[in-house]
Amino acid sequence: MNKGSNLYKELNSEELDKIIYHHFGETNLYKANLVSGGLFNTTYHISFLNQTKEIILRVGPVNRQLLLPFENNLMSAEEFVYQLLNEKNIPCSQVLVCDISKELINRDYMVVDYIASSPLSEIELTDDMKEKINYQIGKYTAEMHKITSHKFGRVSEIISGNGYTSWSEYIISEITMLCTKLSKHSILEEEEVSLCKLAIHKFKDLLDEVQTPYLVHADLWSGNILIRHHEQNYEVAAIIDADRAIFGDINFEFASPWLINEPFLRGYGQIEDQNANIEIRKNIYRLAYSLMDAYVWSVEYNNQENCDSNKNNAIIILRELLK
Repeated sequence: MNKGSNLYKELNSEELDKIIYHHFGETNLYKANLVSGGLFNTTYHISFLNQTKEIILRVGPVNRQLLLPFENNLMSAEEFVYQLLNEKNIPCSQVLVCDISKELINRDYMVVDYIASSPLSEIELTDDMKEKINYQIGKYTAEMHKITSHKFGRVSEIISGNGYTSWSEYIISEITMLCTKLSKHSILEEEEVSLCKLAIHKFKDLLDEVQTPYLVHADLWSGNILIRHHEQNYEVAAIIDADRAIFGDINFEFASPWLINEPFLRGYGQIEDQNANIEIRKNIYRLAYSLMDAYVWSVEYNNQENCDSNKNNAIIILRELLK
């Protein structure tokens, strides 16, 4: 399963036993089923045979030397974001264990309560149900975007004592880091790296129009929305996979076209008028997304076709920014 990924590796039975028995006791017999689809983490649905309890076990990547810097503390970041979402009554995963010590096994792992649900991406809904779900997602996203921080940047870096005092400082740092990594792996040529750096420095003042660091999920799509059947209807059960979250411009979220539909916007409420400066910033964010995905698909997931697609998209965005 997922053999192409350079980060994915299934646990052996001894490793599984260590985790389950350490946290839940040796008397708890269990059955572990792999959850398909993961490329970064390895995920198991665990059912205990002598009780009704079910959990999800997510195990972090191997070959950690391939990770981007902010990817080294993702589970701690995810646990922290879920604490913030819980305070706002935003449905999310409930963390039971987050172990980044690498003492029990040589990988990070997280245990969360199992939620009887399915990803929105895998459910066929009527138009009416889609409208209700998207409205709910909009409301929850608006509440999430009210959460603020004293620093800009990836949550994984801020909770480690880092972060940035300005939005431009964070964006320039992350895109520069991505360009360095992509150049090292011969994905970007030196001329393309220079153009990326030229583009982000050109719009430094425009980026610094963002003065408040708001919580942005940064990976909010239908696969990361769990829904469940409730009273002959569907409802949002949880917003998940918040490990790559950022404190920054809420338009970083809206750089993704998936969110933009009329029911979502009604649920979200008032959105800042989309002026020319915001559109430029969203293009910079799309550039960051595309550069990161080019690296991830090539170096981490070993998929050159997807890497090439994202690189080409980055070049198109770059030309638009520099014209």
